[in-house]
Amino acid sequence: MQAYGSRMGRAGIESFTTARDLLVRASSRVRTGEEACTEIARAFAEVTRCDAAVVMTTDPDTHLPAGGIVSGFDSSACVPFWDNELLDPDFNKFNALARSIDPVATLAEATDGDLQRSPRYQKLYGASGASDELRVAFLAGSSCLAIGAFLRTDGEVYSATEVRDVRNLLVPAGNVLRQALGCTSEPLTAHGPVVVLIDADGRIRSRSEG
Repeated sequence: MQAYGSRMGRAGIESFTTARDLLVRASSRVRTGEEACTEIARAFAEVTRCDAAVVMTTDPDTHLPAGGIVSGFDSSACVPFWDNELLDPDFNKFNALARSIDPVATLAEATDGDLQRSPRYQKLYGASGASDELRVAFLAGSSCLAIGAFLRTDGEVYSATEVRDVRNLLVPAGNVLRQALGCTSEPLTAHGPVVVLIDADGRIRSRSEG
C-alpha cells in the first residue's frame, strides 16, 4: 500500500473547485484501485485536513478492504481497526454508512461530542488524543466501491463546511472509482461466472457482464 496524507486543507470555493477538478481529471487516467484511492485522498486534502487517513476499495458484497492507501496509522492498528468494524457495536460502521441516505459522518456528531461512547475511540483513538473521525462510504447505486476514514488529532472536530464539501465530492470521486474498477454507474447485480481480461500492466481490456 502506498502512503498518503495531508495536514492542512484550504477553505472556500477555490479549494472545493480545485478538489473537484482534480477528481475530474483523474477519472480519465486512473487504472487501478490504489491510484483511485490516492487521487481521492489528494482531492479531499484540498477541502479538509487530517492526521491519519485510510482510503480503500472494497468487496461490494462484504465491504471488506481490497486495497488502497494508508497514512498516519501505525501498522499495529490494522487488526483492531477491522476487528472493531466486524465485531463491535459502534458508531458510523462502514456497513451502516453504505446503507444510509447520507454516507458521510463524523464521530463527534454521532456521539454528541462524547467520543468515549465509541469502542473504536476507546481501543484505537483515545491514546493518540484524537478529536474526531470522518468516515465515508463511496457508492455506485447500492454497491459500496470504497471506504474512507480520516482521523484528526489537533483538538478540533470536522466543521459542517468540511463535511458538506466532502459530501459534494462523492459524485466525482465515484466516477474515479468506477473508471479504475471497471464499473458502470448502475448498481452491481448478481450474475453467473464473469470473465475479465487484464493486460500485463493491470489494465482491464475486456469483461463479460457482471
